[in-house]
Amino acid sequence: MIRMGLAQTAATKVMPLLTRLLIVAVLLPLGWRLAFSTVSFSAAESARLQGIGITTTGVDFSKVRSTLPGNSAAPQAAPTTATAAGAPISEGRALYRVSLTADEAGLPAPALAGWVTAGLLLVGSVLVGAGAFTRITAALLALLSATAFWVDCVPALRGGYWSLDGALLVHAGAHLALFILCANLLLLGGGALSVDAVLGGGGGRSAKGAGNKGGGGGRKAGGDGRAADKE
Repeated sequence: MIRMGLAQTAATKVMPLLTRLLIVAVLLPLGWRLAFSTVSFSAAESARLQGIGITTTGVDFSKVRSTLPGNSAAPQAAPTTATAAGAPISEGRALYRVSLTADEAGLPAPALAGWVTAGLLLVGSVLVGAGAFTRITAALLALLSATAFWVDCVPALRGGYWSLDGALLVHAGAHLALFILCANLLLLGGGALSVDAVLGGGGGRSAKGAGNKGGGGGRKAGGDGRAADKE
């Protein structure tokens, strides 16, 4: 019985909490770095950024709308030089590299991909750490990790698994591990030590207590009936 109690405690409290803390430890620093650190861009990268709607003053949403599927406007060719679309972007937020990767993969609205990724990592880490809206947040993070795996690793996998270099193997393993952790939270929830359990578990405990009281009443009634038979 003691072993079963320890196993149940580990399954319902310890392991979900450790899973959530591990996700926070990985994703929160990554989201912070993407949002608040700066990196350097070459002239060619600067031209590509301006071509998808990222300028030194922010995001050009009119150009972003032209990259969305189903837009009737004729697509504009990306500038071939850094000065073709304004001042060059020699330095910018690290999340702009995510936008460049999204542009290479052919994703819609790549200028917003970096912002969406950084925001989801930061907000999702806080929610997962607290265990609030765990299943919804885990589903979004699992989708993000699957997309990152498809963009970063699938093109290289076409040449064969054994052709991957060490860095790409690490990236592929990290994406898959994160996907599995998020899928686990999606299926099982945040566990007993979470905001979701606190907000949603009170009614369950009350109902359970009421059921126990009802069972006690039934046993009492049964005892009275047996006593009456003896008389």
